[in-house]
Formats: sequence, C-alpha cells, structure tokens
Amino acid sequence: MLVRLPVVVLLLSFFLPLAAAVDRVQLTLDTSEADQVLAILALRNQGNPVSDAEWQKLFATAPYQRLQQREKAIGESFHDPSRAFTDGDFKRFVLSADLLPRAAGLSSTLERWKNADLREDAGPVLAYLPPDATLRAKVYPIIKPGINSFVWDLSSDPTIFLYLDPEVSREKFENSVAHELHHIGLGSVGPIYDKKIAALPDPAHTAALDGQFRRGLCHARGRRRARRRPPRCQFAQRACPLGT
Repeated sequence: MLVRLPVVVLLLSFFLPLAAAVDRVQLTLDTSEADQVLAILALRNQGNPVSDAEWQKLFATAPYQRLQQREKAIGESFHDPSRAFTDGDFKRFVLSADLLPRAAGLSSTLERWKNADLREDAGPVLAYLPPDATLRAKVYPIIKPGINSFVWDLSSDPTIFLYLDPEVSREKFENSVAHELHHIGLGSVGPIYDKKIAALPDPAHTAALDGQFRRGLCHARGRRRARRRPPRCQFAQRACPLGT
C-alpha cells in the first residue's frame, strides 16, 4: 500500500491539470436552424408542400430565435427598426427562388462543418490566453439572407454565428471559430486582463491581443496536421473572415 501511494499521487498530479483544462472549454455546436432550413428545401425540391409544423420546427430552434433577438437588439441600438425581421420575412427568404438551387452545396458544406473537432482546436487557443480564461460558447452555422458572420452576447452567453458558405472549407471554419474563441477567452477575464495590458506600448499591446496568438495557433495546428497536409496558417494568408 505504501509503495502504491506515490504512484497514485503521481497520477493525480498528471491528470488534475488536464481536468482543469477540460473544464475551461465548453463548446456547443448547434446546427438545428440550418438542418431545418435544408429539410424545408428538400420538401420543395420534391414538390411537396411545407406544412405549418415544419415552419414551427424552424422558428423553435435556438439559433433562429437568437438571430431574431440579435437583429432586433441591433436595430434598437442604432434606431433602425428595419433590422428586425418577422417569421413571415424569414419564411419568404426560405421560399425564395434564389435559395433552392443552393440547397445541395449548403447541405454538403454543413456536413463537412459538422465533422470539425472544435474541442481539439480549442487547445492551442487556451495556450495563448491568461490561465484563468475560459472558452464557453455556442457555435451556430446558420442559413440567413445576410452573408455576414459575427459574435453575439459576449458578456453573458457568447455565441458565434457563422454564415453557411459553401466556399468555406472545414479547415477555414475551424480557424474562424478558433479566432473568435480567442476574443471570447479574453472577454472571459474582462477588466483584469485589459488593465494588465493597458500600460503596454502599442506594438506590445497589439501583440498581446493578436500576434502571439496567431503565431502560436498556426504552429500548434501545423504540428497536429503535419502528417495530413503541409502546415500553413490561414491567418497568414488573409484577413480573418469574421473581422474583429
């Protein structure tokens, strides 16, 4: 028993930090809105009517409801009521002639995005964040009229809305999520981190927010994927598709 005790202590010392890191990452990928839009488009392609029950399934999804809340809030903030949309407005979009031919491409893209390992991608992000930062977010691939992507409700319920774009590969999707997770991680420590870096001169301040993370993320992702393809950094190739 005495011989086994040091071994137990050693194992605990190894696994406890891993458990702490896991607790810092809570990601939810919710594709319910896109799935239901595609289900309605499939009915249209088959020449079948779309029942009210199918529309209600769409309007009941969390991504759809959060999108509707977000657009209304943005409109109120900027005194632009045209930003808000009704269920009827969105129904007309789904029934539009332009959307139907895109159904196959949207469906295959969504399936590729579903295979993304967001939890694995979160590891390199944590390595370039303060030790008390957390990555808790919902990720919504979404079909909508506007082609923009964005983060919403950073302070209370961080959510990443990603426009479902057939031109965006799974790898680019993962990079976009990782980039926004870095902002969410910094936001989780709030004023404490801001105060620490506020006194830095501009080049160092910028590096603290962005540059070091980009280099570290690309290096880590390159090592992980070296056997599958030559390491490359999407951030180095172009500006982040989501902006800041």
